[in-house]
Amino acid sequence: MSFLINLLVFFLVLIFYLQLAEQHKKNNDLEVYQLDYIERKDVHDYCRLKLPIVINYNNVNPDFVSRINKTDVVRALKYMQIKNEHDFYKEVPDNSYVEMDTHNANILLETSSDEPYYTEHNDEAIQTSPLRKVFETNNFLLKPDMNIVSKYDILFGKDKSHTPFRYHTQHSQFICCHEGSVSIKMSSWENTDLLNPHHDYERYDFRSPIHIWNPQSEWAANVKQMETMDIVLEKGCMLYIPSFWWYSIEFQQGSLVSSSQYSSFMNCLYNLPSWGLHYIQKMNVEDQLLNLKNGLSTSPSKEELADTKEDIATKEISEPILVEDTTPLHEPEVANAKHDIEEKHTNNDEEEKEIKDTLNYLTTSIEENQDV
Repeated sequence: MSFLINLLVFFLVLIFYLQLAEQHKKNNDLEVYQLDYIERKDVHDYCRLKLPIVINYNNVNPDFVSRINKTDVVRALKYMQIKNEHDFYKEVPDNSYVEMDTHNANILLETSSDEPYYTEHNDEAIQTSPLRKVFETNNFLLKPDMNIVSKYDILFGKDKSHTPFRYHTQHSQFICCHEGSVSIKMSSWENTDLLNPHHDYERYDFRSPIHIWNPQSEWAANVKQMETMDIVLEKGCMLYIPSFWWYSIEFQQGSLVSSSQYSSFMNCLYNLPSWGLHYIQKMNVEDQLLNLKNGLSTSPSKEELADTKEDIATKEISEPILVEDTTPLHEPEVANAKHDIEEKHTNNDEEEKEIKDTLNYLTTSIEENQDV
């Protein structure tokens, strides 16, 4: 009986290990599959190859392609996350996004200057909008068995704007082009050492500091050693991006794409350590912001500083003035009196200097707190 139990435990552990190993699997062949049609039973077989796949999605779910367009997106979403791609390549990179209401964001992306603005990370807005049901029409084909987490996104931007060169660790990700066309540059995992990856656990974003479309001079030698491939995704086509494949999207004028990410049960277990670091980092940032807010709320305001100055000035004016006795004095007494008066003037000068120093110190401290 114990032998059968041990055998059962062995097979369970073996299956568990094989499933986790599947999540870590990588394929470094620079190849792309192109399919005119695909059925559910074939999707996961192709995905297990860990190679990019371009699918003519007009032949699979044409309603999904047509129902997501810029007009409906602006009408359905309340807000969008806006980013300037130059922020990622500053001396001190900025990973923050600006949340704008959809109408103003669309005006910015259509009429702004040559700044490379684009929008992404709109999952929260989609989850509370009618677009969520549109994305869920793909579940019959794209959603893996035992799926735990689904994330949806809408991406578009200025002409020739780019997303960072990044990779994902989810079970699967699908990029679908709904309007115009986009260019996608991809590279396999074997080039990771050349890309100097940055792990941003605050946003759970794994990206390279290299601008892959226009490499900085200090990274030009690394890019020359890499092997990349370019994929042009036309309207109605969908691209499967395997985990641990590097990719960057170049937007064209009038282009719009959607992204669907899925995480199965085993994929969640595989990513559990990274997710733990992600939530710890988010908690640290929230604590820092809360401490900063509390510090600003308890610091004296400029009005309080002005009142302090006025009180000190009033106190200085209201000090009693000592009147010297005018009775004639003998020479020794005159000398002593002069000495006492000079000493009093010296003390008064020192007190005035101390008051001025105190006021200057208070003013500097308050202004620094207000600037923070």
